[in-house]
Amino acid sequence: MPHFGYTSLGFGSGTTAADTGFNIDIQEVEATILLRTGDAVGVIAYGTDTNELYVFDGSNWQIYNNFTNNLSCEFDASNDVLPLASPKSFAGAFSLSIWFKQTTDALGILAYGTTGGAYVELKKSPTQGKLIVSGWGSIVSGTGAFTFGQWSHFMFVRDSSDGTEAWVNGSSIGTATKSGTVNVSQFGTYSTATEPFGGFLDEIAMWESDQSSNVSTIYNSGLPANLKGLSPLNWWRMGDTNPASAGTAVSSVTDVQGVTNLTQGTATKQPVLSLDVAT
Repeated sequence: MPHFGYTSLGFGSGTTAADTGFNIDIQEVEATILLRTGDAVGVIAYGTDTNELYVFDGSNWQIYNNFTNNLSCEFDASNDVLPLASPKSFAGAFSLSIWFKQTTDALGILAYGTTGGAYVELKKSPTQGKLIVSGWGSIVSGTGAFTFGQWSHFMFVRDSSDGTEAWVNGSSIGTATKSGTVNVSQFGTYSTATEPFGGFLDEIAMWESDQSSNVSTIYNSGLPANLKGLSPLNWWRMGDTNPASAGTAVSSVTDVQGVTNLTQGTATKQPVLSLDVAT
C-alpha cells in the first residue's frame, strides 16, 4: 500500500493535510470504516477510536503503519534495573512480551515478580541459550532457546484455566500450570539486585488476557511490530517515546498505554538508550 509522508493533519471530513495536499475524506470509528465499500482507490479515512489512518485499495481498507523502532535500553550487568512505578498483579489470564539481546555471559534476570520469587532468567553457558521461567509455572527450556549476542523475543502466557506456556522466537519452550495471583514488579535484576542482566531490552508489553493466539503476530518473523491493535495493558517502547538521544541515561520509560511508567531515580541504576535494535 502507499506510504504518505506528512507534517500535520486536519481531521475534519474532507480536510486537507498541511503541506501535502491529500484529503482525509472520512472520520469514523474503525469498525465503520472497515465495513465501507465502494470508495475510490486511495481514499483516506481517520479512525476516531484508534487514531490511525486507513487507505482504501479498491477492495479493502489497509491501515497506514508508520511504526518505527529506533531505540532500546542497555543494561550494564551490574545494577541497572527499571521497576514499575506500581507493580502489576494478575489474578487470571495475562501475557508478557519482551525483546532482548544478552551480551554478558552470566545469569541475568529479564523480569521479576515478588509472588513466589517469580523470574525469567537467561544464561549463555555452559548450555547455549538457556532460558528459565520460575514461579510463574516453573518452565525450563533446553539448550539453544536463543542465540547469545543476538536479538530474540520472549513471550509468556497464562490462560483462564491457569495453563502457562512460554515461547522464544515464536517457538514454544514448555508448558505448566500456575494458579493464584502473580505479579510483575521490575525488569533487569532479581529483587536484591542479584543476577543483573547485561545487554539490551526493548518493546516490553503486558496484557491482562491470553495472547497465545497472537504469538506469531507479536514475534513478526523477528521484527518488533506495532502492538497498538492488540490493545496491551502496558507497552514500554524503551526509548522511542522518550525525548532523548542514544547514550542518555534513562530515569523513566513512558507507558504508551498511560497506565504505569518504568522509573529509576538512582543515577547509578539507570540503563542508557541505545541504537541497537532488532532488525
